[in-house]
Amino acid sequence: MEAYKSKYSNIRFKDIDVSHPIYKTYPKLFFVPDTFFEYVVYINPGEGIPQLYSVSMNMQKKEATNEELEVFKSIVRSILMLSKDLKIINTK
Repeated sequence: MEAYKSKYSNIRFKDIDVSHPIYKTYPKLFFVPDTFFEYVVYINPGEGIPQLYSVSMNMQKKEATNEELEVFKSIVRSILMLSKDLKIINTK
């Protein structure tokens, strides 16, 4: 967020409701009104997993419609971390 603040003096941030059924998520909307809207979700598969994943959707000039946001949410929910033997990594 600090990098965006240094690049865009009028950047705004908004919490958004995006979750995953297994992993912790950290969703945020980064936006400059009438310029861009970037929906970002960081996915943390949990302790012992060294990767942190992110999913983003970028819109120009306007916010996502409800339909576009629902598609984005379904993509986030569909992500699964797999072990080397192709088992789903479930940290809950």
